[in-house]
Amino acid sequence: MAQQPEPGQMILYDDCRPPLGAGDYELRLHHQLLESTAAGAGRVDTGPKALPAAKQQPFRITGPRFRLDPLDIHGVFPPRNSEGPYAGRLPMVVLRRRTLPWERDPGVATAAAPPPPWLALLLLDEDEATLLEPPDWTVGDMLDGQQFPSVAPIALQGVSDVERGQPCLGVELDLERFKAIAPTAEELSLLTHVRQVSTDDKELLGMDEDGWFAVVTGNRLPEDGKDHIACLVSLEGQLGRLPETSEVPVFSGEGASKVGSDSGPATDPDLAGPHIRLFVLARWRFRCTGS
Repeated sequence: MAQQPEPGQMILYDDCRPPLGAGDYELRLHHQLLESTAAGAGRVDTGPKALPAAKQQPFRITGPRFRLDPLDIHGVFPPRNSEGPYAGRLPMVVLRRRTLPWERDPGVATAAAPPPPWLALLLLDEDEATLLEPPDWTVGDMLDGQQFPSVAPIALQGVSDVERGQPCLGVELDLERFKAIAPTAEELSLLTHVRQVSTDDKELLGMDEDGWFAVVTGNRLPEDGKDHIACLVSLEGQLGRLPETSEVPVFSGEGASKVGSDSGPATDPDLAGPHIRLFVLARWRFRCTGS
């Protein structure tokens, strides 16, 4: 049984991975009827009364992929549409389902190492990106790289025609800017965790009574005097476009940069242009003012 935190305390966990992630599976059923005799076990499920042949039953485990129900978000920091001295605080989003950041494989699962989270929180300035809004943008538009030839398609499997027609949120930005501000694949696990808190001294209005939450933290600090947009983005099919180095971000009036050498060209051979497009599952705005 998991340890229960006391009021005013919380317990942190590296992750909380579901037994099965979202995806397509197949349940296979086969059986044999054996009769035990002095000579040993022998099959009796033959002849005119043979047992049915093996059966296969496909099934799909679904979950958020291109859109996120607002009720799945417990809270965000800094608060939506707020203004305050946030320059020393990393933005974060708190999710009600503790397994959500690990329910999809972003594309690097191996037997030796579990995949990193498929979600990341990017902090953008107003002039760094183009926001893609529904109903003008659909899942199909995002996947196919339509409307802008300088953006590469997103290679995803198992997307139905119904899903392709659904409106969605997105963001497009310069690839080099993305590589300058995005975390590396190794850093994704450090920016995401699970926390268990005591709810005995909290008013949760009947929700989240078990006290379990997943937290996705950004890797970029807000800058004083700027309007910011925080975007919870999907990295499914995008890991090859993350920066390769893990240098410490440095923030100045010129925006974010990284100490050391450039992270180099994109590792994705299918990248057709200088821009990247990402699905946005949640986003909010705030202004950083004061120290």
